[in-house]
Amino acid sequence: MTMGKVIKCHAVYKTPFWRQNKLSGTSFSIDETIELSVDNSVPHSPLGILTSLIHADRAEFLMSLSAEKRKATILKTYAKRFGSESWQTVFFHDYSFTSDQWTS
Repeated sequence: MTMGKVIKCHAVYKTPFWRQNKLSGTSFSIDETIELSVDNSVPHSPLGILTSLIHADRAEFLMSLSAEKRKATILKTYAKRFGSESWQTVFFHDYSFTSDQWTS
């Protein structure tokens, strides 16, 4: 059995701005590239972190994009769910577990 395709991404912001709008940072959709997001902010830190795991065909699609296009696709979904402030990251990182030599 081969390893499934999974991408994990973290978008870091100056603040967890979604909370000001009474949003939890958690979202789920079966109709978009990003199925799930969670507020992964560190307690007592001023920074806000949205984290997503993207699976299967959706991950394969994202892996076919350049790093910039992949980031833009993810942030576009966050902006739709949480507002235009989603575009203003201070750090963004995504990782494909498929490329890890120990998960194949």
